[in-house]
Amino acid sequence: MRYVVASSPMPSRAIDPSKPWPVGVAEAMTLADWRSNGEALDKIGRKARAKGLLFGYHNHSAEFLNYDGHLPVDEFLRLTDPEHLVLELDLGWVAGAGYDPADTIRRYAKRVHLLHVKDLVTKERVPGKIVSDERTTVIGQGTIDWPGVFKAVRSAPVHSYFVEQEDPFTEPPLTALKKSIAYLRTLSA
Repeated sequence: MRYVVASSPMPSRAIDPSKPWPVGVAEAMTLADWRSNGEALDKIGRKARAKGLLFGYHNHSAEFLNYDGHLPVDEFLRLTDPEHLVLELDLGWVAGAGYDPADTIRRYAKRVHLLHVKDLVTKERVPGKIVSDERTTVIGQGTIDWPGVFKAVRSAPVHSYFVEQEDPFTEPPLTALKKSIAYLRTLSA
């Protein structure tokens, strides 16, 4: 095993279960919470590195929202040593927070080691605002510019990527996965 990844932050207050998870997490976190998480991520990353592992953080949309003029992702990257924390960048959640995935890869290129590849149905993109329609779809049938994404990936030390879909599904997951893989293969041709 080469990587171990944290999949969410630790808020200081409870997440409201009546809200969609990304919204609940975003509302439960404060800028101080994000900074505290950054300090914890660096400590964990240091320990993982000592064991020969790379420690990663998997984003959702909350990491790309504005907290008192700061993006959480910028804060915890500022507070962590690049040797101790890399990103498992979920491109669907990046787009779901209103940002262009290719631009985001280029912005954080040195830290992007892993990718979650998923496409969104919605064309809605307002930087720093979670989309109202979070449905994912077959890669290449949604609204993310995949040729642009994979061009941007060339600037990052990406080790692996994972094709992912989130519930609610636009079609049966294994059918969508087969179509997604077929589409991704056309990009490497």
